[in-house]
Amino acid sequence: MSFAAVDLEPKIIDVEGAEELGEPIRTIEFKDVFFTYPNTSIKVLNGISFKVSGGEFLGVMGHTGAGKTTILKLLMRYYTPDSGQVLVNGRPIAPTLPLIPSVKQWAS
Repeated sequence: MSFAAVDLEPKIIDVEGAEELGEPIRTIEFKDVFFTYPNTSIKVLNGISFKVSGGEFLGVMGHTGAGKTTILKLLMRYYTPDSGQVLVNGRPIAPTLPLIPSVKQWAS
């Protein structure tokens, strides 16, 4: 049996009035994002910032527990950052954009 971040169920729900993106994803950006997993005091992400545009690739490497999978979990809204912003096409993903049901939706 394998386990992946995409198999998790989000604990965050959409706010009333959340609007669909309504357009292809052109950019994904993390601006000064800090994150600590619930019920721990260990900071996983400490001010991470990057921007990726369509057609570009981003390589993320680090040791176990460095936060690589956490970036994906934040992007898919399984968690909310302690501070900073996660943006898609320049729009904050929370709380205005609805949950992404599948990473496959983004792979276009």
